[in-house]
Amino acid sequence: MTKKATPIFDIELRHGGDLLHSIPMQGVTSREMRILRRIHGDDAVANMKEAGTRDVDETEELYEFCVKYSKSLDPRAGRALVERVFNVELDSNFEKWLAERDELAQLEAQERMEKSQRDAALFTRAREAAEAQVRAAIAMQAVGVAMPAVPAPSSEQPAA
Repeated sequence: MTKKATPIFDIELRHGGDLLHSIPMQGVTSREMRILRRIHGDDAVANMKEAGTRDVDETEELYEFCVKYSKSLDPRAGRALVERVFNVELDSNFEKWLAERDELAQLEAQERMEKSQRDAALFTRAREAAEAQVRAAIAMQAVGVAMPAVPAPSSEQPAA
């Protein structure tokens, strides 16, 4: 897939053309504005300001629109809309792209879960160490042994 520099815009999207129901959108391509106009009406895109360029693969962008503008959880449902708006027929690579996208999402979710588990384990070990120190301090006080003084952290810089 080949990417090319494509102008991007910051826009105001008016749902159904309604001035009172609008949201700002950033980084929108002209192709995305086309599909937004088809969904929300010809006057739905307002206050366009060019915001730079972004490297875009046109085929992949269409695939992403299928996912983003699908009216169901199944991204394949957005395929008909994209094919109609852009008068194209998406090839079999769309299914392959979806499978790769799903696999990547599963890997990212697995990584987030593993990181969360590592963070929880670190927190648990730190809490257990702090609890052990408190128990030791209580035990030492119970038998009348003075606790060793713990120096307060100093805000001064150490001498070089």
